[in-house]
Amino acid sequence: MQGPIVGRERASLRVLPAALEVLSVHSQVSTLNGPSPLGGFADQQLSLVAVNVAESRLLDIKAREIAALSHVLSVSIVSGQYDIILEVLVDSNQGLIKFLTEDLSQVEGLKRTVTFLTLHSYNKWG
Repeated sequence: MQGPIVGRERASLRVLPAALEVLSVHSQVSTLNGPSPLGGFADQQLSLVAVNVAESRLLDIKAREIAALSHVLSVSIVSGQYDIILEVLVDSNQGLIKFLTEDLSQVEGLKRTVTFLTLHSYNKWG
C-alpha cells in the first residue's frame, strides 16, 4: 500500500490532465494527415511569420488579434529584431498568400512582416 500523495507528486497530478489534453490533440492532428519529412503535414505548409508592430504599447493587443485569426497555430511576443512571431498552417502556398493578403493584412497597426517557409521540422510534434 502506498502512502499519501505529498509535495512534488501532488503537483504532478495537477499537471497530468493538461498534459493528457495536449497528447490527445496531438494524436488527433497527427491522425488527420501524417507528418511530412518536409515539415508540417503532407498536404499542408507550415510557415513562420515575423511581425513588427507600429507602436510597442499595442504589442499585447496585436498579438491577441493575430492569435484569433484562422490558420494561426501559435503567437509569441519575442525580443530582438521582430516583435511577434507566429506559426501558420495552411493548405498550400496559395493559402499562405491568402492568409497574408486577406487575413493578416486586416490587423491594423502592423508595420512589417517577414515570412519563412518551413522546409523541415525536428521534434515539432514530440
